[in-house]
Amino acid sequence: MAFRTYMQGLQRSFLIPFFILGLIMSSCVVDPYNPADPGSEAFVEYNLLRCLVSDDCPGSGTAPLQIVFQEDWEAGIDAGKWKTWGSPVPTFEAGLGYGGSDTVNPNGDASYESGFTSYQNFDITKPTTIEFRAFTYSNATDWETLWVGFGQDTAAGYTGIAAQPAASPAIRLWPETVKLDIRFGLGWNGNIQRPWLGAYDNTWIHFKMEIHEDRTMSFYQDGVLIGTTTATVPDTLTNQPVSIHGRSYNNVLYVDDIIVKQ
Repeated sequence: MAFRTYMQGLQRSFLIPFFILGLIMSSCVVDPYNPADPGSEAFVEYNLLRCLVSDDCPGSGTAPLQIVFQEDWEAGIDAGKWKTWGSPVPTFEAGLGYGGSDTVNPNGDASYESGFTSYQNFDITKPTTIEFRAFTYSNATDWETLWVGFGQDTAAGYTGIAAQPAASPAIRLWPETVKLDIRFGLGWNGNIQRPWLGAYDNTWIHFKMEIHEDRTMSFYQDGVLIGTTTATVPDTLTNQPVSIHGRSYNNVLYVDDIIVKQ
């Protein structure tokens, strides 16, 4: 029995250096992370070895994104946080937000969009999420759209009505008779589209856009994945504000609970 225990210990002592050497050599050509299980032994052993050998101690994995910007409008429209623009001007709506909280309406009319541009800017070439809640309805006209996302023009660079500050990438609600859809992604048409359904009228909907490490984008509606793009966020978008803008004809476009994480 003692001899067997001795031999087992000797075998382990003999194999451990080769196991460690194998990890070092394989790390040059094989990704040691297991994306299906970040807590796997391979994940932990690789990081421990890197910490011991290279004094590079990244911890137990990629750190979760942190909130870097949020807005629930409970203190009104903060002029130090947002630049408002357009005519008619955006409005503050007490008690009409999600769960009876306060909210805002971009309040553009049938001719022009109105909206908000944040003074804080973001490098969206790195992992980023933006989420928000929206409330509207289809009003059987051709004058209704709501954009929420990252703008191309900073607050400091935008001065008038004629040149609307585009939101791209963004989530665009278009519940009107001509379009009657929701568009997710880059540019006017987005990269992913889905129909606007009657069930979306007069109810708060939660939307989320997630920009990945490779700059592809995933989109969620009420926690359900809508799709992931192959298109990528341009690598020039390193100083982008949050942009909220919309237009309608005699109906509401409410936006609430905006959160940006990086």
